[in-house]
Amino acid sequence: MALRCHTNKCPVGITTQDPKLRRGFDPNDKYVKVANYAMVLQRELLMILRSCGVHTPWELTRHHVSVVKEKTVGVSMADVHPYP
Repeated sequence: MALRCHTNKCPVGITTQDPKLRRGFDPNDKYVKVANYAMVLQRELLMILRSCGVHTPWELTRHHVSVVKEKTVGVSMADVHPYP
């Protein structure tokens, strides 16, 4: 379904002006799916934050992020970009 919305043939009906395709877009159904996605995204973000030992996204620093330079070698973002 992806990669066709810019062609005016969006299979979901969101980005099309074609009335036939637009019939497939039901906002009453989609808002539930978007809300569920947002809740799951928030839950996953909280799990990542807790695994880093912080409580809010604003507490994350470059020391919490690793950049994979080679197949098995990770380098701290603080070492890659030492200045904010």
